[in-house]
Amino acid sequence: MSNHPSALQEHVADIRDHNDVRGAVWKERLLEVSIFLFLIIPSMILSLHFIQDFIGIVLAHYYVRAIAN
Repeated sequence: MSNHPSALQEHVADIRDHNDVRGAVWKERLLEVSIFLFLIIPSMILSLHFIQDFIGIVLAHYYVRAIAN
């Protein structure tokens, strides 16, 4: 018996390496998606509220000016 791995053992090792890489990629994608969900989307919602508040203030200002005139 030689110490060289057989073709089947090399093939199994290649599959394991490939699966490890796929698992790492999957975990990385999950991390990206969770960051997007928990950080970016709430900040977008908050900025939407601020934009709506700003528009409301501007419209109220012109509405009050229209009534005053």
